[in-house]
Formats: sequence, structure tokens, C-alpha cells
Amino acid sequence: MATTQAVAPAAVDTRLKSIPEHFAQDDSQSCIPFSVATAAFSDTKQVTDDIVAKSGFAGYFENVHPVQIELCISLIAESFRKLRCDLQRTKPGQKLRRIKATGHCQKQLDFCTGMLQEAGLIRSEGDELIRTDKPAPAKASKEILDQLLEEHPTVASLNNLIYLAGSQLGNIWSGRVDSIRAIIGDTNGRQYLEDVYGPAHPSKAFHMLIEDYVARLLKEVHPTETQKLQVLELGAGTGSTAKWLAPLLASSSLPVQYTFTDLGSGFVSQAARKFQEYSFMEYRAQDIEQPPPTELVGTQDIVIAVNAVHATRDIVQSLRNTRQYLKPGGIALIMEMQERLCCSDFIFGLFEGWWLFEDGREHAIAEDVFWKEAFLKAGFTHVDWTSGNLKDSGVQKVFMAMNGGSVAS
Repeated sequence: MATTQAVAPAAVDTRLKSIPEHFAQDDSQSCIPFSVATAAFSDTKQVTDDIVAKSGFAGYFENVHPVQIELCISLIAESFRKLRCDLQRTKPGQKLRRIKATGHCQKQLDFCTGMLQEAGLIRSEGDELIRTDKPAPAKASKEILDQLLEEHPTVASLNNLIYLAGSQLGNIWSGRVDSIRAIIGDTNGRQYLEDVYGPAHPSKAFHMLIEDYVARLLKEVHPTETQKLQVLELGAGTGSTAKWLAPLLASSSLPVQYTFTDLGSGFVSQAARKFQEYSFMEYRAQDIEQPPPTELVGTQDIVIAVNAVHATRDIVQSLRNTRQYLKPGGIALIMEMQERLCCSDFIFGLFEGWWLFEDGREHAIAEDVFWKEAFLKAGFTHVDWTSGNLKDSGVQKVFMAMNGGSVAS
């Protein structure tokens, strides 16, 4: 049975007072009425726990995450041993050899060292690390992985990704292997990563929330051939979100255009091949940290970004850029991690983008209150987000923010 905790209903900030219920049917205004956008999101919020449970993600914190912590700790201990810092052979009270990493990976190493401290295996005294009397992990990481794969097959891609990253830590920290290449350069690693961002847990349940909301909108909006429903995705990467939305948009039979964008031209060209069956899709390279090109300013009804905005230097500026794509009354759908899972820093801490933030955050993952203020500072006028009573429902959240003012500020 899933562990639950009471979660206060998400606060809604509404500063949108003068948007008419139905916009004039021209290209300068969104075809999504304010009342439709907000009512549909309210309905999706109400079924957050149901969707999380239906996806098979309920019970993650109770049953899976503790074993993932065990797996991470075992992998860290094994990596330390490869770098001549053997927790098994070091006596209680003895100083440990201090390991250092190259570049941004030092921060990920610091996180891993912190995990060993939280597990009670080491303690710090000034700049020194001291071995405690707690026994080193008895189970090998491969044994723990096999247990996870057998008992929790729905989380297989994430567990395999943890193991793949962890088995390379020694080489990554020492600079013998590039951290990006160690994961994305591996065929299995690319597939695990694509799964984790899209059809597999922990993203599956929250993509289902986006799908539920967009499906509700599609039933209520009335775009025309001269005013198509304009949808743009920022930081679309491997196309994990497009895999959910493209079939949904196609099944609606509504006039629609879906613009797929990413900073990486390689991702964009791959997406053009992957989604070639959808004639309503367009592709272009675009950086979420840069303002939109002039021809895209104020053109979109919906802008989507999934686990992309956190990996920028300044969330407010990135959201301001996002808002500039929107027509007045347009919607931003932003899905972001909310819980600091052990695997987040363990895996994604190996990517430089995880540590780019320069906007006052203490961590790449920020709480919903921080996001609310960021949306408002960026000029959005209505902010809401998914919430539920299941702790698992808060692992990621879908934020819905509306553009009620000028598109150019």
C-alpha cells in the first residue's frame, strides 16, 4: 500500500481580471478561452492521485526508492574502492583517501560523498573524511539491481540507468571517460534515458497528467484552418513528450501545428525522422535561454517544456522567453521535478546543465512556491499546478501558467 501524506491544495495566483471568455478569432489572440483553460486544469488536478495510481507509480516512495538508495550507496562504495579508497578495509576512525573529480563532476562526487555520510559509513572532521564503525554494504550493486528488476519491472529503465551511471563513476571522476559520453554514448544508456524522460517511470505518470489536460482542452477549443491550434515544445530532446502528444493531437482531427524545438540540432533532425508520419509537425533549433525569433513572438496557444527549464541559468528569464512565444491568453505547460530523489543528482548531476543555475536556487530542483514566484516575475498572470495526497504525486508537478498581457515584455 502506498505511503501517503497530506498535501495542501496548490495555491492559485490569479491576476487575470480582464480577459474575455471568448477571444476574437484572429491570429493575435489565443483560441483557448480563459474559463476553459482553468476549468480543464482544475479537473485534471482533481484526478492527479488517480492518474498516478493508474500509471503504476503509486508506492514508489515506500517500495522502490529505499532500494534505489541502497543501490546508489553500493555503487559509490565500489567506485571509491576502484580509486583506492576501500571502505571495506578501512578501520573505524581511520582517515579516508580524499577523492577528487574533474570539472562539474566534483559536485556530483560531493553529493555521492554526502550519501555515504547520510548512510553512516563515513563522517567529516574539518576537511577530513573518517571511517565509522558501520559495516560497508554487504550486497554487490549487481545483486541489488537484479532484485529491483525482478521486484519492480515498471521502473526497470531508471534502475538500469542508475547502474549504468554508477558503474562508470570511477572513470568519470578521474576524467578517463566523459560523463555525457558514458551515458548518451552508450546505446542502452540512450534508450534508458529516453524511457525515463518519456514512457517509463518516473515521467510516465506526469506525462499522463499533461495528456489528460490537453485532451480536455481539445474537446472545448474550436481552432480553424485560418487559426490553427499552435503548440510549441521547448527543450524537446529525444521526443519523449512528443510521443505522447503527437498521437493525441492527430486523433483530435483539429487544425493544429506542433513545432518541435531543441538547442541540439541533432535532436531536431532525429525528431524529423521519428515523427515524419505527422504532417502537422515542424522542427527547428531553438535555445530556451534565448528570446524567440521575431517570427515566433506571440504566435503560440500552448508552449510546453518538460524537465528543461530547471537546466538553465535563470528560471525567470527562461520563463520570460517562454512567455514571449505565447499569444495573449496562451498557456505554458511546464513539467518539473519536485522531489530530490537519490537518482536525480546521482545521474543528472553528471550533466553540466544540472549545475548551471545562477538565480538564487540552492539546487537544480526548486519547490512549487519558487516556481510560482518565478512565473509571476516572468509576467504570467495565472499560475496553478498539479497536486495530490499521495507522496508519489509530488515527485514531479505540471505547472499551468497563462499569458494575460503583452507578449513582447
